[in-house]
Amino acid sequence: MRNLQLRDAILARFVPGFKYALENRETHRFRDVPVTLHHLELFMISQQMPLHRYPVHALECISASQDSSKREEFTRRLEVLTQVHSRFVLLLQSLVHSSSLPVYEQPEESFNPRTPKNELRELSFPAPLSLSFDVEAAAVPEIDTVAAPRPSYKRHTLPKMKTTSPSSPLLSQQSLPKRRFSSLSRRLSFFRTSSKVPPPPPTVPRSLQFYSASWRRRDTSISYALSELGADDSPLERPHRRFASVNNSRDSSLSSPASSMAPMPVIRSSSPHDIQMAITRTRAPILRVFVPCAVMDEDAIAACEEQLFDCGLWGHLSTGDIVCNIGFVPETTSNNGGRDESDRDRQWLLFDGSALVLFAPPSSPPLDDPLTLPSPFYYAHILAAHTNQIYNIMLPPSDFEEAPEPTLVYSTSKVPSPHSHAGFASVKKYMWIARVTRLARTQFSNFGEGEAIGQGWKGEWVLEGDGTCEGRQVLVDCIRGCETEKRQWEFVREKSGGGRIWIKLLHSTPVTNSPTADK
Repeated sequence: MRNLQLRDAILARFVPGFKYALENRETHRFRDVPVTLHHLELFMISQQMPLHRYPVHALECISASQDSSKREEFTRRLEVLTQVHSRFVLLLQSLVHSSSLPVYEQPEESFNPRTPKNELRELSFPAPLSLSFDVEAAAVPEIDTVAAPRPSYKRHTLPKMKTTSPSSPLLSQQSLPKRRFSSLSRRLSFFRTSSKVPPPPPTVPRSLQFYSASWRRRDTSISYALSELGADDSPLERPHRRFASVNNSRDSSLSSPASSMAPMPVIRSSSPHDIQMAITRTRAPILRVFVPCAVMDEDAIAACEEQLFDCGLWGHLSTGDIVCNIGFVPETTSNNGGRDESDRDRQWLLFDGSALVLFAPPSSPPLDDPLTLPSPFYYAHILAAHTNQIYNIMLPPSDFEEAPEPTLVYSTSKVPSPHSHAGFASVKKYMWIARVTRLARTQFSNFGEGEAIGQGWKGEWVLEGDGTCEGRQVLVDCIRGCETEKRQWEFVREKSGGGRIWIKLLHSTPVTNSPTADK
């Protein structure tokens, strides 16, 4: 469409979430993704296409003994529908990431409903024998007592009620019958017990965090028109994200909207494939491709990359974007592999800045430095319940005059349990924790070659280690900046949020930089 204003008006009417993203666009940061009326028509068709049709047709293609022109035609149609869906996902992402205004963190329950705590079995472990002091007196009894303070709110108290004492004239009247007197006393005692001021309603902590406006890719040398028309015979270069630190207060004053950021619509869908998930800046966008296959090998990944090249979307990808091949149908095995086998079959593709690589959460994302992601919650919407994301990172230096000492606490965590109805059990054990303020002065990552650290990683960090002498020493070394290698940390999302990042050390030994060491 040549008339961009007319195009935006039409898209705001038919594309979910586009109106919200458009209201918060900053034109000098926005990189347009070409969209035509034909793309909009195909997008409307893709919204009506049930997701199960893709793997069902992929299974027919894999198990077919001979080729069929009708089957190939439908395969091509599904490819086009996935490409146009990815096009609108990238358009919405480009719009929302062009804004430098504060972003409000969505409650995690809207992305991934949690299982009630009372459904989990609970296991308690005693204190480590290696400790030489009185653990019961030195340790904090519950982890909640050392939790970071929640956002303050003003308690609204009700006016004091006039309580009626037994000597009041109402009760001292001798003319009342005994039956009426006892009934009135019971009613008064009922109101006295319930006259306490009710607690204030729970508030959702708002994470007022500024995300770098340069997170989404800007103009590159790859031209969409040349890739569409085939006018450029030179080989296409793989895009690299340019991610420089930005002074938000300075840049936002140039052409930021006069009004505050429009309230983000609440996402009620439980599916990470919903198009409205593309309007959030704290979750990774999920693009679609359709390559029927039973194994995600190099040939299948190359075919997925080729589809993104052909439709001109490769140059609009950003590091950390998720690509889902909804034509992947893993082979069924006769043996029961359990949960681990199911996790291996749930494979995503991740754009690491140069190519698509396999990514199986909760394993660490195969990136040079995950700290360059916008938020530690970036992949929370594709995780199973009670599962935390693992990151292979090296902690950046802290801003403190004296390193804080770790504190021994009685912590609660969840572990897989085949004997529990929910599949998990609650475990209480002694752990060391240390609170530090991270990234106060550091603006760039250690492995990202000058790429800025995501704003969602800034704030108070709570480090948790095993409740042993070795676990305490590792935490002390990390706090003092003595670490030179990456370690495996588990991001505990139940205890994080509101400017607090809670990570737990999984292993005391560092991990290698090879992609095979992600788990």
